[in-house]
Amino acid sequence: MRDLSPVLPNGRRLQPRQFEYHPTRADRMIIGTMSGELAVLNPRVEDAADALVASWQSQQNDMVLGLTWMRRQNFNNKFIAGSDDGSIRMHDVNRMKKGKGPVHAYKDFKQLTALHSNSLDEKFIVSGYSNDVALYDIESGSRLNVFPELHEDQHINVLKFANRHPHLFATCSFDCTVKLWDLREKVVKENALFVKRSSKGTVMVCFSDDDKYLLRYNFAVCSIFL
Repeated sequence: MRDLSPVLPNGRRLQPRQFEYHPTRADRMIIGTMSGELAVLNPRVEDAADALVASWQSQQNDMVLGLTWMRRQNFNNKFIAGSDDGSIRMHDVNRMKKGKGPVHAYKDFKQLTALHSNSLDEKFIVSGYSNDVALYDIESGSRLNVFPELHEDQHINVLKFANRHPHLFATCSFDCTVKLWDLREKVVKENALFVKRSSKGTVMVCFSDDDKYLLRYNFAVCSIFL
């Protein structure tokens, strides 16, 4: 086990709040901090002092809560970061290396807690301290839709697009359910493709590599199911 907490050129060590490995590049991961910093690292280096590839600091000191990489060739140097103040920005690693800021800023989503992009880098979804999910178009920057109250009384903790099916996504909540959705269908509470209930609130959900299974975690219990 190695400590990869990023160290800035001035010697200051950052305090990570969120991290995301690149889906196609083993030499890239992003870290977002409690105070709005973003650091791109190479996790394969031996010395943590050499791990930092690029960094950027938000002037608002907003906590980074959501991170998602782009996957397409010639686009996979970009990622989207979301913060607790609702701001959503696309960054380019090459621009960060030159000390430049975001490529694009999207419409805010209040009390943001999570975001994720689909496998074609066409769309991304956002959730927060509500039961709603917002759908954005990555290229145009527009917010395409808001799907209200997809879960019951508790907010959505995590939402994830499938790895190979750009129209499928899953959500999980403290309302003790995991739900599967299809963007080709009407996305309303009563129209989930699949609902899995448990005795405890669920804090994490993700797809297997082949999208045949969902993995959920709800306080010391991990479950895999169709």
